[in-house]
Amino acid sequence: MTFLKNETVEDAEAVLFAKNKRKIRARIHADQILLKNRKYIYVSAEDITEKRTIEEERQTLSLFAKYSSNAAIIANQQGLINWVNPSFLEKRGYNFEEVKDRPYYDLFLENNISREIKNTFQKKANYKNEAAAKTRNNRFLWITFEIIVIHENLNKESNFIIIENDITKEKVAEQKLISFNNLHKKLLHIASTYINLSLTHVSRYTDRALSDMAKFVGAERAYIYHYDFNKQQAINTNKWVNKESISSIILESIPLEFLSVLRKAHKEKGRLYIQDTRDFQNGDFKDFLDGMSIKTIICLPLRCDAQDIGFVGFDILTKQQVITDDEIETLRFFSELISNIKVRIKTEAQLESTRQRLTTIIDNAPVLDQYIRGWKMYLVEQTL
Repeated sequence: MTFLKNETVEDAEAVLFAKNKRKIRARIHADQILLKNRKYIYVSAEDITEKRTIEEERQTLSLFAKYSSNAAIIANQQGLINWVNPSFLEKRGYNFEEVKDRPYYDLFLENNISREIKNTFQKKANYKNEAAAKTRNNRFLWITFEIIVIHENLNKESNFIIIENDITKEKVAEQKLISFNNLHKKLLHIASTYINLSLTHVSRYTDRALSDMAKFVGAERAYIYHYDFNKQQAINTNKWVNKESISSIILESIPLEFLSVLRKAHKEKGRLYIQDTRDFQNGDFKDFLDGMSIKTIICLPLRCDAQDIGFVGFDILTKQQVITDDEIETLRFFSELISNIKVRIKTEAQLESTRQRLTTIIDNAPVLDQYIRGWKMYLVEQTL
């Protein structure tokens, strides 16, 4: 062997075979010693099979994590981060120096999740969950994550590899679906309530329903206008404004001449939807939108007997926002509910007017009867 030619051999590695033919990876240390004028070779071997297996597993995991589209983190037994892959930095927005030696459990929004993760490190246990995770810009993303224990190192301390999968889009879609289903139930409740609602409570209930619809679509401002063609004005009848809105202005009335674009869109398309008002053509209506700080707007007509009688609208002020076809159909259903209640108010007003006229006639019936009888007697006298 090579070490017989030298006086000392340190930390040489070799593969040895046990009696049962199992391979053992060993670190070899050899010395020549002199005993009673005779040279002997003293050899010691340390079994490093497990250590090398751990290192190779860790190297394989690191290589996988480095090139994985999922975020990956390696943390020590205290949960302090000592390595992350590029995907983690990209998704969370940090640079490595900002997260190095930082507790992994500090990167979550919910305190109870942070406590569970901290306990996982202390117990040297595996753990899997989903949660809202912090990003550098004080936003958050939804992730599923799995904490996996890596074998103990030479100091008998466990390390952990954490794999994160960004599910923000799926979570937002899931929450939107839940919100959508809840809203449909609410709309059905609104519809059934309107049927039996006293007219004295209609306005207050409409304000509440308008608020629900605005929150559903992410609007900061919502309103209902009724056309007064005699005054050539659109008159505000109901409104809602988010308390945190950058603008609480809702005009009490708008000249119809400023709404020609809106009324044309309602006639031709059944709605006015401008996803980004910056792209809208210049003109009076563009100036009106800019003056009201509107980034995205959707308005749907209120109709009675196929005639437009007003509109319900929703303004988004802080950003340009896409409103989906499903959301638009939901808003359309709401506008039809409002149209129906407007028709009901008009019909009941007409009925009340008719009722009052009949009451007046009935109340004056004795006078009318006396007048008719007097007229008959006058005619009889004239014929005699």
